[in-house]
Amino acid sequence: MSQYECHLLDLEKTGVLNPLILNYLNQNPSLEAFYDFKPQLESFSKQIELKSKDKNINRNILADVLIEQYSFEGVNQNVLSNIISLKDCNTFTITTGHQLCLATGPLYCIYKVMTCISAAKKLKSVYPNYHFVPVFWMASEDHDLNEANH
Repeated sequence: MSQYECHLLDLEKTGVLNPLILNYLNQNPSLEAFYDFKPQLESFSKQIELKSKDKNINRNILADVLIEQYSFEGVNQNVLSNIISLKDCNTFTITTGHQLCLATGPLYCIYKVMTCISAAKKLKSVYPNYHFVPVFWMASEDHDLNEANH
C-alpha cells in the first residue's frame, strides 16, 4: 500500500478557476455553441476521426523542422522518438502552452506541463492504436515587464 493517498478535488471549491471555465467543464448548455466536443474522454474518438481526415498537414516537414530545431540542444531520445512519430498519421499532439505572466508563478507552468504529459499517457491507454505526443508551447520570446505584468 502506498504512503500517498489520491483525492479528487472539487474544482469549484478550489477558487482558482473562473466561472467560464467551470461552466465549460460542467457542460453548461449556454456554451455549447462555442465548442465542437464535450470536455470528456469519449469525445477524443470524434476528434481523432475529424483530425484523421485533414490531409493538408505535411507531417514530414513538421518533424524535420523540429528535429533541426532540437539538434542544437542535444535532444533526449524520448523527445526525438516523439518528434519522429509525428510523421505517422496515427500520431496526434496534445498541446498546451503558457504565456509569461507574473501572477501565476512557476508552479502553474509545471502543472500545465505535467497535465499535458498525463493526458497523452491517458489517451494512449484508452486509444492504444494511436500515439499522443505532449507538446508544450512557451510564449516567452516577445515579452517585457510592462506586457508581462498585465
